Amino acid sequence: MSVEEMDNDINNEIEIEEKVEAQENSETEEHFETDENHSEIVAENSELAQFQSANIEEIEFVEAERVESIIESVLFASDSPVSLHTFKEIFKGTSVKVEQIRRSLEILSVE
Repeated sequence: MSVEEMDNDINNEIEIEEKVEAQENSETEEHFETDENHSEIVAENSELAQFQSANIEEIEFVEAERVESIIESVLFASDSPVSLHTFKEIFKGTSVKVEQIRRSLEILSVE
């Protein structure tokens, strides 16, 4: 077998593999149906189809230095004492825990 024939065979095999892969990808996309309103993937004929998806709240990550800065800004801008409950509400929906708020308040009280 000549080099040219081997190259042709390799190119033909590559083309066949690409076509098979493209067909498999399109079949996979057709197997799942996306609900545009809820952006959910529904698998038909699945035992999971009877369950509703959980509403997962997205949590924003806030760095420790940023927490201190936010707390300091709130304290500076406020004309009255700010409660821990108020800080909890400010950081609702973030990765900030009560202990981190307390630590930041202690750090700021020392400064």
